This record gives sequence, structure tokens and C-alpha cells, in this order.
Amino acid sequence: MSEDKPKKIAQRRCLGCLQSDDKRKLLRVVVKEGVLTLDKKHNQAGRGAYLHKKVDCYERCQSTKRWESALHLKAGSIKLRDLQRMLGDVFAAPASQKKIRL
Repeated sequence: MSEDKPKKIAQRRCLGCLQSDDKRKLLRVVVKEGVLTLDKKHNQAGRGAYLHKKVDCYERCQSTKRWESALHLKAGSIKLRDLQRMLGDVFAAPASQKKIRL
């Protein structure tokens, strides 16, 4: 007899509020070959960091130090202005927008 086990849901930690949640509820920012991109489908290769789709979490992680640490980048490699532009577009744009690149 085989019992149906409930499927495990992958948990990830939000950089803004530092709370764990289902990874599908979070935005994923990935760095691959020196390019920082928003991974809407959660399937791009590369080092990723997660953020809730909430303005509060976005406002809490305005420090590039958190992003550089999570993405294993050297200090000063992310410009706050570029990060704000990429993520700010997500929070201001309609949910149908698919591509945002630095």
C-alpha cells in the first residue's frame, strides 16, 4: 500500500521582511553572467534572491548590502538607483508586464 504524501512546497525567505513563504508568492531576482534580471517564472539559472510582492517589503530592502549579500556579489557591484528602477517598475506596473532588465 502506498499512501499519498502531501507535496512539499518550497519555502524561501523575503529580503524585505525576512519571513519565509511559498516561493511562488515571491518575486525572484536573479544574477547570471553579471546581469541582474527579474525571474517571473522562477526557472532561470543563476543565484537568486526573493522579495514579497508588497510595497512594505520593497521599502525595507532599499539597502544594496542585503542584495549583494544574498546574491553573493562584491560590495558596490549593484547600484541602488538601478535596483530601484527595476523593482519600482514592478510595483508601479500592471501585473501583466513580463520583462524587466537592467
